[in-house]
Amino acid sequence: MNLLLLLILSLTTGCAAYGDDDVLMACKQGWVQFICKYPGANKKYDHVNVVIPNGTRLQSSLKDVWEDKGRFSLYHDTKHKTLVVGIRDLKQADFGTYRCEFDQGSNRSPVIKKLDCENCQQPFTQTVTRAANIKCDPNDDFKSWVKFFCRGENFTCKDILSTKGQRLNGKFRLTNTNRGFDVSISGVSSQDAGVYWCGVESNYGSYRVSVRRIKLEVEGIPAFRKAYTHTLDEDCPT
Repeated sequence: MNLLLLLILSLTTGCAAYGDDDVLMACKQGWVQFICKYPGANKKYDHVNVVIPNGTRLQSSLKDVWEDKGRFSLYHDTKHKTLVVGIRDLKQADFGTYRCEFDQGSNRSPVIKKLDCENCQQPFTQTVTRAANIKCDPNDDFKSWVKFFCRGENFTCKDILSTKGQRLNGKFRLTNTNRGFDVSISGVSSQDAGVYWCGVESNYGSYRVSVRRIKLEVEGIPAFRKAYTHTLDEDCPT
């Protein structure tokens, strides 16, 4: 299952202590996917809730299937004893603390995470005829993480290349650089047109997050290439 991993945010009314795995970074207009582990490994939970930063409580009432909650999606994985949370088209209001509630009724033992805003590479549109080269330069916070390149919209992206898996996959090749990684695509055809993402995954598999959106447009005969960059409407607040 090519699903992108973990990150649950937290909503508390007192002092919250966060570990390295509990403070998560993501880019506006991108996507993120993260996991909340059961607070009790031997317990079973029929229903779980996620409280998002604006106080809205999203309930997962199904098991082992994705549930669409607008820009949010939930997957209650009973086999691995986790709740997977996905957020697409991230907006400023999505950054903050999240609270996964497993003990319904008393709401004891919530799993709390924090999502912070990271300034990432701007979305990119590239028009090509025969070959493409895409630069993916994650910020320093992500330099030691697993890098991947995938195709598809939002966090349903299908992996093509990864530094922990295939670095060469048909016409696609991933090359590490001093700043991040490059992806080259040879023998481009009209079938390669679409949306791709550069992303990173925590070394513990705790969550996956997009760091750049690439829209690939394929031209027919002209023997030239052009590339241009769209400017984001707003960056993370400084």
